[in-house]
Amino acid sequence: GHTPGHLSFYSKSTGILFAGDSVLMHGEELVPAHGINCWDEKLGKEAFERQLALKPGAILGGHGIWKK
Repeated sequence: GHTPGHLSFYSKSTGILFAGDSVLMHGEELVPAHGINCWDEKLGKEAFERQLALKPGAILGGHGIWKK
């Protein structure tokens, strides 16, 4: 969704999701890539939901770090 071929990586052993720009932070809220930052918002939202379903303990995004 963010860009064609964008990859995110999840480390099950550490609970860290390396999400790049597919997951953004607005204050303390996590949101999917959208607007000019997203090639396909529908795919971006679907990817975002799959990423959060992993229940990561930390998400390393392109513009910030989120921790439980």
